[in-house]
Amino acid sequence: MDITERKRADDERERLRQAHADLARVNRVTTMGELTASLAHEVNQPIAAAVNNANACLRWLARDHPDLEEARAAAMRIVKDGTRAAEIISRIRLLFKKGALQRELVAVNEVVREMIVLLRGEATRHNILIMTELAADLPRSWEIGSNCTRL
Repeated sequence: MDITERKRADDERERLRQAHADLARVNRVTTMGELTASLAHEVNQPIAAAVNNANACLRWLARDHPDLEEARAAAMRIVKDGTRAAEIISRIRLLFKKGALQRELVAVNEVVREMIVLLRGEATRHNILIMTELAADLPRSWEIGSNCTRL
């Protein structure tokens, strides 16, 4: 009994299955790379701003007559930027945390603004200008999501 054709077909199916698995892996790696680059950019922005404000604060304090008001304002911006970076990381962690679905009132305009911040790097890279015209009197809307996570 000659099983050459069946063996050849089985080998071809295995090569096809392996190629499909390899392609799926490459797709996952590419997606993770894009996500990682985007998240790194979003976390890097407030960290870079905090470093710049810290340097400015040190310069204002090092003057012959320290400018305490400017130094205080810079320190407050450092706190704000550090808090923003921590919030981004916290929200990312919540994305992967299991938990019960919760409903939460959200300000739609604030969600739009957050999404614009997230997309800013990609938009800049592709020379896209994002302009918004948001209604000022929108009611808060219900959002349902795992741990109510928003970036």
